[in-house]
Amino acid sequence: AKGVVYWVSPTGENGANRMVALKDAAKNVGWCGPDNKNTSVPGVQEVGADPDSMDPTTAHDVLGSAWCGKENTAALRKAHSTEKPYPAAMAIPDQDFQDGWYLPSMAELLMLAAQYRLVATALEAIAAKEPNAAEPMAQKIYYSSSVEKQHKGAFYLAGSGYLAMDGDNYKNGTGVRAVRAF
Repeated sequence: AKGVVYWVSPTGENGANRMVALKDAAKNVGWCGPDNKNTSVPGVQEVGADPDSMDPTTAHDVLGSAWCGKENTAALRKAHSTEKPYPAAMAIPDQDFQDGWYLPSMAELLMLAAQYRLVATALEAIAAKEPNAAEPMAQKIYYSSSVEKQHKGAFYLAGSGYLAMDGDNYKNGTGVRAVRAF
């Protein structure tokens, strides 16, 4: 097993299903470096919307939109440098990224938040049978997305299953749990 499925397209579209990785790629890593003064990352989708005002049931329509976690992760990895680091995007091992794993978009996080309890239960069951195969999602950390909010912060899924935007913690420690489309 590579992941836990948390979204299956109701229309059966190829590539519209989503799974979340069995383990964190990293813990205590910032979305961007603390000295990163980059005011814009070419090719990275930004949003000005408050995630609390979004209805998770409409996130399926957004999954095929410009809020694409895979493309955002690729852009962050391309922009990564010593002067402008993006450690959350770089925490996903190169081979995993090449195999299709990436930081989730905000819409993908919304769908994961909607299914959080089922995913957490599945991860706990896998970890109970094979302790090294899976790791439950932590409840005391935020999980990074690939989406930035107006250069002031990044969107996160808290381990307890709610979505937040934090203008300060995006430079502090968060977790990285990759997702994959299939």
